[in-house]
Amino acid sequence: MNLIRTIPQIIAFIARNWRKIIKVIYIAVDIIIIINKMVKPTAQMFVKRYIKTKIKTSLRRNFVFALSNSGIIMLLLVIVYITGNSLTARLVTSIVLMFIMLVKIDILLSRTIPDLRRALKRLRGLQGYLLKHALRLSILDIVIDSRITALFIAVLVAIGVRWGLLGGFSIVEPWIELISSSR
Repeated sequence: MNLIRTIPQIIAFIARNWRKIIKVIYIAVDIIIIINKMVKPTAQMFVKRYIKTKIKTSLRRNFVFALSNSGIIMLLLVIVYITGNSLTARLVTSIVLMFIMLVKIDILLSRTIPDLRRALKRLRGLQGYLLKHALRLSILDIVIDSRITALFIAVLVAIGVRWGLLGGFSIVEPWIELISSSR
């Protein structure tokens, strides 16, 4: 009953004060525009800096991991060479290389894939809408930054060096030789 009485009162109030209401709406829209102009550049810079930091941290970690793997592989291959290509040295090298591969698979399955899923889920949701439309940010523009691109190229070179070192070594061959010699 009260709602029915108040609706006509609301309509009467709007009819009497419509000019004031429109002025208040214009002022509110102006305030929102001013706040948007003040906050938007700061938010853009913060989000860009955050994304760049996350990408750089990940690339640096991968670069250090690839270089340390290359160093370990070089050391193991030198040991195999010094020992005269002995079966024991090749078995130890094979075990260490399998461990490195398992660590990389674990990192891929436990960190990289879940991170990509979370990022895609966020980009499809409200956060992605804010990044794309409200803040007018492009992930591609952030990734193409020259420092990030140089770090990415360094990671690729380090991984290429690692695979180049592994080119002359078979992980399975020492185990096949061990099994065949035990028969």
